[in-house]
Amino acid sequence: MVALDYLFSPGYNGPNMIEGTARSSWLREAMLAAGFPTAPALGQRLGISGEAVLNWLHLGRPFWGKLEALVVALHVPLEEAVGALWGEHVGDPCPCGCGGKKTLPTHPNARKLVISLPCAKCGRIRVYERQAQHRRLCHPCGLYRAKPTTFTCVGYDDHGVTRHAKKCPRTKVFMPWEITQYTARQPTHWGKGIYCPRRWQRAFLDETSATFRCGYCSRGSIATVHLDQRLEREASERIRSRTHRSEVLRDVIFEFNPAFVNSRQKGLERGRLKRKRDGLSKTALLNRQRGHWVAAWAGPALPTTRVVSRCVFCTRLTITDRSKGNWHRSCLNNWYGTPQGRRYNSKNWMNKGPIPIPRPGPGRPAAPEALKRAFAWAIQHYLGGRSYRDIARDEGVAGPSIHEGVAEVMAALPDPALVAQRHRGIINLLLSSVQAT
Repeated sequence: MVALDYLFSPGYNGPNMIEGTARSSWLREAMLAAGFPTAPALGQRLGISGEAVLNWLHLGRPFWGKLEALVVALHVPLEEAVGALWGEHVGDPCPCGCGGKKTLPTHPNARKLVISLPCAKCGRIRVYERQAQHRRLCHPCGLYRAKPTTFTCVGYDDHGVTRHAKKCPRTKVFMPWEITQYTARQPTHWGKGIYCPRRWQRAFLDETSATFRCGYCSRGSIATVHLDQRLEREASERIRSRTHRSEVLRDVIFEFNPAFVNSRQKGLERGRLKRKRDGLSKTALLNRQRGHWVAAWAGPALPTTRVVSRCVFCTRLTITDRSKGNWHRSCLNNWYGTPQGRRYNSKNWMNKGPIPIPRPGPGRPAAPEALKRAFAWAIQHYLGGRSYRDIARDEGVAGPSIHEGVAEVMAALPDPALVAQRHRGIINLLLSSVQAT
């Protein structure tokens, strides 16, 4: 191998010339003191090319994995090498002012010091590789000890009138970390409540005034502005108010929607059916629903979109539209308040894994299909008025089995508030039928 002593000669001005900077001077002196007169000699000791060492001599930063080997080869202190080659010193405060200190990394590909920040409550040490969003509390302390803040939605401005979207929550409770995430996503060059270049208003959150604009109101302003722009192009006049918008839209509605006549007829038909339904008494509506449910849960083919099982927490029946999650939502929320639930919820979302389901009680649990079939028998008996003998003859099952299955289902009926809104009607009818008998 040809020695590259000429690289250190004063007369060399090539691209690999060692500049007289503090970094190159320190590394050059350390190489000469350790007996490495050339860059390829040091690279051979470290197992890398001489060009990589030349890059360090200029402006490049060595990786942490190579920096440890370099310190051993040059016989210099690690903190001194970090300060000379990385321009940082162990123990310096974090530039963001969070109170953390710079410390040595652990990843072999790191090229800068990491931030070590202890939790202000429990003292747990957290390490941040990026110098941004350093929280004062760790996740468990901030999750259960932080106080929520109630924010009010300001709606959106529609020609001088404040309006809210139909699904606007009006008020919402934010935790401190949710406020940090919300404010980190929103741009800083848009004013709060000010029109953007396209005259539609963005969602924002202002912690000082406890106000925000929800996504529903933001999208409502977008739809309103786009409708105004389209009407202005069609009518060649500027929209001045919501009333003016309705008048212009009434004149050009057929150009906007050629099928408006058909949709209007469908709307009239739906209104006629609604008026007919409103004219029925409450008893007649319940009888109609009863007939629909009996027809849906009769016969060998049961509804495939309904899953009947037992809640793993309260052992009551659950009726859901999915095949996973055999629990009531309120029971799951109550479990989150237990010590086991708090430990599970404090974990990182990547390391949580499935929810640790409690072990069932003694006895063999009923199969989901058998429980669903017994639920159908209960509907046919209590809502359809069929006897156990008729159900057993049609199903080809012994009568005592029908009676035991129905009794098990009726004893496990949940409170209507535990199930979804669309399933409460059938639970109420079954409960009222049991009370009547």
